[in-house]
Amino acid sequence: MQKINNEPNFGVNEVLCEALRYMQNNPSNNGAIILQVHNKNELLPIFCTYENKYIQYGDKLHNLSSSSVLDNVNGIDKVVMKGLYKKFYDKDSKFRKELYKLTPRSCPICDAEWGYASHTLDHILPESKYPQFAVTPLNLVPTCYRCNHSKSTTVGTQENQGVINPYFNYINLSKYLSCKIYVKSSDLVTNIFLKSESELDITHLQYQKLKFFYEEVYKLNESYSEIARISVLNSMIDTLAKFNQTFSKSDMIVYFKSIADTQELSENERISTEFLKSLLLHSLLEMDDQVYMVLIDLINEKRTQAKEFKENF
Repeated sequence: MQKINNEPNFGVNEVLCEALRYMQNNPSNNGAIILQVHNKNELLPIFCTYENKYIQYGDKLHNLSSSSVLDNVNGIDKVVMKGLYKKFYDKDSKFRKELYKLTPRSCPICDAEWGYASHTLDHILPESKYPQFAVTPLNLVPTCYRCNHSKSTTVGTQENQGVINPYFNYINLSKYLSCKIYVKSSDLVTNIFLKSESELDITHLQYQKLKFFYEEVYKLNESYSEIARISVLNSMIDTLAKFNQTFSKSDMIVYFKSIADTQELSENERISTEFLKSLLLHSLLEMDDQVYMVLIDLINEKRTQAKEFKENF
């Protein structure tokens, strides 16, 4: 998980001022309550106070999430706040575009590169529970579709769960992950999992927060395991199927070791497919006979399916 180096160059005040200008020129039922609160001089001060509170808690947002669930903000229903977000952070919004610029390369949560993954905005504190932060820029993190929808409305409310926000937090996931490959229902399963707490130089509280973030909030164990199986392992099987030979288990391990030796497993890098490949290779070096036999079956199956196609367009 990467830290977003720069904070948004605008605050909730700018978003609401633009919304007010629009509503004054385009009256509507939903906008009426917002204008009413504004006319009492209670709109901008309230939301700016909430924004300052958000900044104050920063890397300890669980203290905020545990006590700030609301149905409305000073009479403004959460449905109205959701509509405000949709209108002023829509796909063509200048505010959305500015936030996207903060993560130009990849999703800060899972490291999936843009182009292979699509941009979304994730409410760290869900708008359905915390409407007071529905349009607060620091509560809106550019993440990929998968991370956003895996998280949904899950949020930590206890100290041992925490709330991870890339504007305030950083986790070097690469040093905490390991891989296990095993057989299930005559197929291979890759499991990219957190190392045990005893293997890591972190506190018990940190481990609990890490586990909640990795497995419960964004379900990265599922995402990375799927990528390792479908993309990485299948690619290895495709390559092995091209060799005109039958591999013994020792031959296969020698082959995997030759690749692993060319890939340094760094504990300070993004979780890319190459990193997952390194983890998988180290697991394959210790494969048991059952894994080996299924690998052979998959390689032979791939060879049987292999067929040359002539171009036709």
